[in-house]
Amino acid sequence: MYSIFLFNKMKKIAVIYFILICGTFFCKAQPNGGFENWTTVLNIIEPENWQTYNFFSLVDTLTPVSATRVSGLDKHSGIYALKIKSIYIPNNQFSSYIGDTAGGAFTGNFDFTPFQINWGFPYIERPARLEFWSKYLPLGNDTAGAAVVLKKWVGNKTDTIAIGKLFINQTLAYTKYEVNLAYYSSEIPDSAVIVFLASKEPSSARINSTLFIDDVVFAGSVGIDKPNKTDGIVKISPNPSKDEVNIKSSFPNSDILKIINITGKIIGEFKIYDNEFNINTSTFAAGIYYYEIQDNRAKNLYKGKFNVIK
Repeated sequence: MYSIFLFNKMKKIAVIYFILICGTFFCKAQPNGGFENWTTVLNIIEPENWQTYNFFSLVDTLTPVSATRVSGLDKHSGIYALKIKSIYIPNNQFSSYIGDTAGGAFTGNFDFTPFQINWGFPYIERPARLEFWSKYLPLGNDTAGAAVVLKKWVGNKTDTIAIGKLFINQTLAYTKYEVNLAYYSSEIPDSAVIVFLASKEPSSARINSTLFIDDVVFAGSVGIDKPNKTDGIVKISPNPSKDEVNIKSSFPNSDILKIINITGKIIGEFKIYDNEFNINTSTFAAGIYYYEIQDNRAKNLYKGKFNVIK
C-alpha cells in the first residue's frame, strides 16, 4: 500500500515539476551552464534547465536532498555552482533506471505516466567538445562521470549523432575537463543530452561522494563532410545484419577495428588483416552499433555505424 501511495504522490509532484521547470527548459537553447539561475520547486531550490534526483526528497522524507546550490569557495566563477551528492534512496521505485545509491543531474526531465526519462534540450550545433570545471570528493574507490549525447529525431526514433564521456577521479581543487565528441553522422542534431553523476558505477557507489560542477559550455566546431567524399572507401554488408557484418576498407593502412555500443562503451577491438574483417553479431542485442577504423598509430581513419536486428 505504501508503494502505491508513494507512486501516486510522485505523479502529482511530477506535474508540478513539469509546470515550474519545463516552461523554462523548452524555451532556452543553452542549459544554464553557469548554474546562476535557480527555481524553487515546492520547498527545494533547483537549477533551471536541469533535472536532479531531488524529486525523491519531495515524495519521501526519508530521502535526503541530492543536489544543492553552493557559492563562495565551492563555486568556480559567478555566484553559484551545482553540488551533487550521492544519497541512499530507501524507497526507490525506479531501481532499474537509477541505483539505490546515486546522485545526478541531467538536461531533461522525468515523466511518471509511465515512468521514463525525457533526455535533452533543443540544440542544433556540431561542437567538438563539452567543457566544464569540476572538483570531486569521493568516498572509497568511487568515481564520478560526465556524458554527452547529440541526437536527432528521424521519423519515430532518434538517431545518435555524437557521443562523448569521461570519468572523474578525486580532485580537491576546481579543474577544467573536456568531453571530446566522437561523431557518427554528418547530420545536424536537434537536441543535446548532458549528464553528470556523483557515482558513475553502481558497484562502487558510496553515500556522500560529492561532485561540484560549474561553467558548462560547448566549444569548438566540427564541420560536415562533403557528399560522397568517402564513397567506396569503406563498405559494410549486410546492413542491417542478424548474424554477421563484413567490413571492407580501402585505406591501405587500416589496422584496428573498434566496435562501440549506443552508450559509447567499446565492446570489441580487433586487428584488421588484408583490409577486411567479419564481425559476429549473433550475440549482439538488437540496436545501433558504431565502428571506428584506425591505423597503427591509433589515428582514426573512418567512422560509421550498422544496425543489428533480431
